[in-house]
Amino acid sequence: TTTTTTSTTSSTTTTTQPPPTTTTTTQPPPTTTTTTTTTTTTSDPPGDVMKAIVCGRGGGCAEGDWEEAPIDTLHEVRCCRDCSYGNCPNAWKQKCPDEDPDVYARSKVKRRCETATFLNAIDICASVNGRLCTPWEVEAGCAAGTGCGFDSQMVWACMYDGHECTDDSECCGTCVDGECEGEEEDLFV
Repeated sequence: TTTTTTSTTSSTTTTTQPPPTTTTTTQPPPTTTTTTTTTTTTSDPPGDVMKAIVCGRGGGCAEGDWEEAPIDTLHEVRCCRDCSYGNCPNAWKQKCPDEDPDVYARSKVKRRCETATFLNAIDICASVNGRLCTPWEVEAGCAAGTGCGFDSQMVWACMYDGHECTDDSECCGTCVDGECEGEEEDLFV
């Protein structure tokens, strides 16, 4: 007889897990974003204010017959003056007796041909007891042929009804509450 003995050996393996760890993350405090919007309202810079320029002979200039230009640009200066009964100094020329016999014009001021900004042109004409011609006077030829070769150039003219102004001298009529007033038929001074 045979006897078989079986022996069983068992082995137990125990794995120990490390204790759980706690991780603490520190979050930065909430932030507040402030947006400031600033709106600035300014008046138009001088270059954006437009005034009349008219062909020195009344029409046929390369730049056109009648346009508007920024007041700080340079254009030729021709001046007009009202001389009742022809009582004007010799420097003033009567060029449109059929349109208005009292309107006289000149290009030379104190023996100089002038190119200027709009506001300087007003002062130049005032310096010889004149004014800027109206666009209609220039268009009618009242300033044509008065010298300086300005017949083919755009010359400054006063402004008319509804245009922005600060002083009567800018207008062909009057400056009322910041706007030129005067009807076209009244502006042929």
